[in-house]
Amino acid sequence: YILLVRDTDSDRKSVPFLPDESFLHQPCASFQSRQIQTSSGSVAFGRLHYELADTPRQKFLDDPTFRCEPHILFGRPEDINSVWIGNVHWGGERCRLLPGQPVSVSYGDLFLGVSLQSLAPKPGSDQGHAWIAWGEDNELRLTLRIHGGPGLAPEDEPVDFLALFEVRVAETGMRLEDFAELTLLWDLTAGDESFQAAHADGTQLSYPSPLDPLDGALHVSPNLTLRPGDLEKIVNGEKSVSFISH
Repeated sequence: YILLVRDTDSDRKSVPFLPDESFLHQPCASFQSRQIQTSSGSVAFGRLHYELADTPRQKFLDDPTFRCEPHILFGRPEDINSVWIGNVHWGGERCRLLPGQPVSVSYGDLFLGVSLQSLAPKPGSDQGHAWIAWGEDNELRLTLRIHGGPGLAPEDEPVDFLALFEVRVAETGMRLEDFAELTLLWDLTAGDESFQAAHADGTQLSYPSPLDPLDGALHVSPNLTLRPGDLEKIVNGEKSVSFISH
């Protein structure tokens, strides 16, 4: 999955959210989510999850560099106007986020807020935590450690993250610190079979959506097979959607 944030004021017009930045076949998390449009922008909310059964447990134990570790690449200094952690301006040093502490970024003509909640962090380790830092390539990254790394124990399980992304065009007179205050008003919670996000302004999201009985239907259809290039052909009308039954 990749989250693209359009920025019309910059040559680089996107902020990618990558399951694995290394391209070295590192384990990738899935992002079960839904997105809504609001009066001021859009919000995507869901759960980041890695199924440990996809990889032998011993492989993580033998190699601390083998990690399930999604990244958000915000950009280089010339792309970014300002960054706030919670309601405090970020000073530029590597910072491990506190539980429930959001990141707000002024990127071109946009504000981007990222709110995270890990469901079962491992005490004393980076597993189940997130941190923001400049990389060696001068790229600003928000990193989420889901599973793996130094100090991993045989009984450790991957940590799920609830993740909410809010994007809005910077309104006239609105400062990033004002937007940062609004990101603090999101409350992310997990139920037995669903996840909820609620804002103090009344906006609510849940996954799965109780309002959509077809939620996720295409993802589990046994008759749906898509190969590289198929989606473009479907959109352009060159390929039929024969897997849909009437």
